[in-house]
Amino acid sequence: GVADVVVLNKTDLVSADELARVKQLVQLVTPGSRIIEAVQGRIPLELVFEGGRETPQPRPEEGHHGDYAHDHVFTTWSWKSDRALSLPRLRSALEQLPESVYRCKGVVQIEEMPRNRYVLQMVGRRYDFAETGRWDEEGPRSEIVLIGGRDGIDPERLQSAFDACIGTGDESQSPVLRLVKKLAPELLADMDKC
Repeated sequence: GVADVVVLNKTDLVSADELARVKQLVQLVTPGSRIIEAVQGRIPLELVFEGGRETPQPRPEEGHHGDYAHDHVFTTWSWKSDRALSLPRLRSALEQLPESVYRCKGVVQIEEMPRNRYVLQMVGRRYDFAETGRWDEEGPRSEIVLIGGRDGIDPERLQSAFDACIGTGDESQSPVLRLVKKLAPELLADMDKC
């Protein structure tokens, strides 16, 4: 596609029917893109720029586990766990996020590679994991923040989706974990220490 995210500005100046027609046209030109409606160009900068932070920073009014905060147009939602996540399950959850989620970022511990810290960045439908070295003194953890449309975030659904990503250590549930255990068991030798 041409774009992952398309911002429609000045949506307050058109009728609901006109806005629906414009959205249809955008979907024809950029299939699968996520559409952000804006008034006076107001969108969170995190939607456009990756920012320099490795750890997501929820707003002060946010909770720390599955809470979300309302803004005028956008909502943030955060999730935390001190347990490692299954990479295949996490990828599946990311690929199934609703179109109303525009941005996702976080720091994650991956069950299949427990020694290293990974930064998750997602804009539109495109996501990436970047290995950023070993865990710091705070220890391994997973912290994920999502930014989406005010009315498009379902906290219970997101909570269930990310809770389902928690790894089990059962190699029959993860082909990647099975392969790592077979080819490089030393990588998992200190998994309990993480």
